[in-house]
Amino acid sequence: MRLDHRASLIQPRAGVPSWNAKIVAACFSSDNQMLAVVTADRTVLMYDEKGERVDKFVTKANNSGPKTYIVRGMQFSPDPLDAKLAIAQSDNAVFVYKWTQRHAEMKEDEDETKALADKWSGKKSICNKFQEESSPTCLTWPSKHPNEVIFGLTEGDIKSGHLRSNKSHTLYKASSTAIAISANPSGTGLVSSHADGSVYRYIFGTKGSTKASLSTIYSCTYPIYSLSWGSSICIGENEKVTFIDSSNGKVEQVFDYSSHDDNCPPCKEFTIASCNSTGDVVAVGNYNHFRTFSSENGSWEEMPPTVVDNMCSVTTMSWKRDGSSLVLGTSCGLLDIYDSFLRRSLYKSGFEVTFISRCHVLIRRPDDSSKQKLLKSRNEQEIEDIKIHRDPGTNIERYVVARTRDSILCADIDSQDNRVSEIQWKCRSGNERFIFDAPGAFVISNVGEVTLVEHGSNEILTSIRTEFT
Repeated sequence: MRLDHRASLIQPRAGVPSWNAKIVAACFSSDNQMLAVVTADRTVLMYDEKGERVDKFVTKANNSGPKTYIVRGMQFSPDPLDAKLAIAQSDNAVFVYKWTQRHAEMKEDEDETKALADKWSGKKSICNKFQEESSPTCLTWPSKHPNEVIFGLTEGDIKSGHLRSNKSHTLYKASSTAIAISANPSGTGLVSSHADGSVYRYIFGTKGSTKASLSTIYSCTYPIYSLSWGSSICIGENEKVTFIDSSNGKVEQVFDYSSHDDNCPPCKEFTIASCNSTGDVVAVGNYNHFRTFSSENGSWEEMPPTVVDNMCSVTTMSWKRDGSSLVLGTSCGLLDIYDSFLRRSLYKSGFEVTFISRCHVLIRRPDDSSKQKLLKSRNEQEIEDIKIHRDPGTNIERYVVARTRDSILCADIDSQDNRVSEIQWKCRSGNERFIFDAPGAFVISNVGEVTLVEHGSNEILTSIRTEFT
């Protein structure tokens, strides 16, 4: 995997003390269209996918009087159609901001696709406020729980703020201050680190089946600031990075940096960690450099460190939902964006095909970068072939079909959702015909057999034998 520096959206300001220049938090929206950045002066900067600043607003204080609070965490809603942003503040409050959705009030003759794409241009308002007795210290928003914002407090509690009821309740209590929190890629659980060196794993319960579970999965003698849950739980400690099994807490791998490397600045305490949405790549921040690890066949491999002179400590990191970009902010006010990929190519009609990993491909429409689709093999098999088919009604290339050794993946590039079908398919002749006449399904015709598949489903609806194929 490669990391190429794309741009520096914010440059360090000369003569400004670090406590006034620090990039506090940064995160990408779930639809990949927006990047939100919070600076030390409690101002939120909004950037579009081209890296251009399109909005700016000052966070609201919980109480009247001088603004002495700081922002402790920030996350977008995991729902791509929900334009919401949660911000945790040290003045004992978590605010959720909402942008007016233009598609909810669009005119009859207005194009819905354009309205969805312009949802961030609407008016901002605070839709939820969670008042707490102590200061929030960290925040996450699990993908499986779009109506629950999870945050930790100085008193050690991990709480869930329900957007529908506008009330919060305690998920579990710890004996010391919560420092870092991270949800797993599936959104079914989270981990939190605390000031006494303990790391807790919490698995959400499901209605009518399983109860929530809590366990101490790791502990050490010092607090852990660098924590992220991908395919393994990544813990950045003092001069080492540890990967542990999320199911039982056993140490899988340890990367030790206590001995000095001439090609890299001296390793200090790791300050931040962030996994991509699929959990197979994690970046860990340090002083004047950061390190990146990728998971292949259950084993983590380290890439060469990325060194940036005078960058200072990395204070925030976040991956784009499609895994194609990494943003990082530092204590001196630097904000950089890096492109992440294995390889890139252009399809014959100009579509950009980016292999983020061998089983993880991003396809973008050339004339509209907001029209894109992320394909990932559920079985983590290598994607070997990609073809893009035309819509019979408009004659516009729209449907992408990809193959692995044992499956076929299909998706509609122009759809606003993230639905991707992956069905088991053993035939490797390559003579199949794909028919996309119906908007909600597609047909595969192959040697006397017709197979019907619903878009977004991983199961075959039906198959029939016929002589007319």
